This record gives sequence, structure tokens and C-alpha cells, in this order.
Amino acid sequence: MPGTDIVALASVATNTTWSSLHNAIISVFIIVAPIMIALVAGGLYVIRLLRRDAKRRAELEAANETNVMLFREIHHRVKNNLQSVQSLVRMQDMPKSAKIDLQSRLSAMAAMHEHIYRNDKYEDIDAHALIPVVVNEVVHAYGSNAEVRYAVDHVAVDRDHITPLSLLLSELITNALKYAFADGRDGIIEVKVKDLGHGRCELVVADNGVGFGTLPDTPTSMGLRLIRGVVSQMGGTYKFVNDNGTRFEADLALASAGHDAAHAKPVATPA
Repeated sequence: MPGTDIVALASVATNTTWSSLHNAIISVFIIVAPIMIALVAGGLYVIRLLRRDAKRRAELEAANETNVMLFREIHHRVKNNLQSVQSLVRMQDMPKSAKIDLQSRLSAMAAMHEHIYRNDKYEDIDAHALIPVVVNEVVHAYGSNAEVRYAVDHVAVDRDHITPLSLLLSELITNALKYAFADGRDGIIEVKVKDLGHGRCELVVADNGVGFGTLPDTPTSMGLRLIRGVVSQMGGTYKFVNDNGTRFEADLALASAGHDAAHAKPVATPA
């Protein structure tokens, strides 16, 4: 105290100090513990989801690989079967013209399946790669020396339109070889595909042959019926033009995006 030799001392009970600290620790634990538990539980749940997703991806990849192998085998077997049919046709006693027409169609289908098999693409095919394969096979099957010139854009052809397109090309090329150059002349065939966007294209097949004079255009013509049916299936319109030979022009759908138009009746427009 002031002016004296007395010193005042103050103290706090140990129990009181530890009690305060203990209460503080408990308060922090009450707040932090649920957060820690939630974080651990969330981490375990995320790990479980990741493992499950990894398992599903592995299963999907395995299933996809199996499907690819099945599709590859199907196309390979179809191609072999078509070649077997071609051999039977060659041995069959039938009119030469009908035999060549049938062989060219079978050759186009076999070439298409072989192209798909070799490229392992089953959803869509690049027209730039597919069309020359099909056309060249038809020309080879017909035994022609005609020159074929290509100007084909890179357009995707989906699996629903690959077969109709190949059939259409087969028929058009066969007609050009059969009628345009019937006198044995060496001619030129031009095949053009222009990308119009939205899954559509413009297809042009032109030759410098004799023109409409010998082109069968009656409703009963097998070739014309096939062309009309295929163009209808592809939701398109077409016309033939007599332009220093025969010129076929068509607006076609090459993808299923044009499914609504796929049932439209094709219109043959006179030149």
C-alpha cells in the first residue's frame, strides 16, 4: 500500500483457470468436430463416386469395344456374302446386260462394306473417301475405260444414308457406262458433291456421252424406279439435264437431322 511496506498479492484459483480453458476447448470442438466429420464423410462419398464412375467407364469401354468388334465382323461377313453372290451371278445363265447391272450393284455394296470395315467407322463416313471407292468399283465391275473425275467435299454421311447413297451412285454410274458410252467411246464422268450445310448436299453426276437419246426414262424402267426410290429415301429432289451428255443433279440429305424430310416424294424436274 502507498506509504507502507505492505505488498498486496492477488491470485486466481487453478480450478477456475483450467475450467475456462476446458470450456473454450469444448466450444471449439463442438464447432469444429461436425465440420471435420462432414469433410471426411464428403471425401469418402466423393471417392466412392469416383470409383463407381471409373467402373462404369470401364464397363462402357468394354461394351463399346465389343460392339465395334461385332459391327466389324458383320460388315466383313456381309462383304464376303456379297462377293459370294457375285460369283453365283457370274455363273448364272442370264442376259448379259442384266448380269452386268446386278454385278455392278453388288460391287457397290461390297465396296461400301469393305470401306466401313477397313476404317472402323460405323456412325458416319466421309463422303470424300467413300464415293471414289464405290464409283471406282462399279467402273471396274463394268470393265470400262471411262475416266472419272471427282470434286467431293468432306461431308459426313451417317449410317442410315450410306447404303442409299451407294446404291444411287451405282445406278447413276451404271447408266452412264451402259448408255452414254454404248458406242464404245472413251468418255468422262464427273462426280461432284457440294456441302450445303445442315446435313444436306448437292450431288452431280455428269457424263459427256450421247445424252438423252438412249437414256431409259419410262416409269417402268428399273433404273429410274431405283433412282426415284433412293432419292425419296434420302429426302431429296432430282432432275436430269441434257448438257453435252447427261447430267444428274440432286439435293439430298446425308444425315438423320433431315429425318422429317426423308419421307418427301422426290420430284423429277424436266430440263
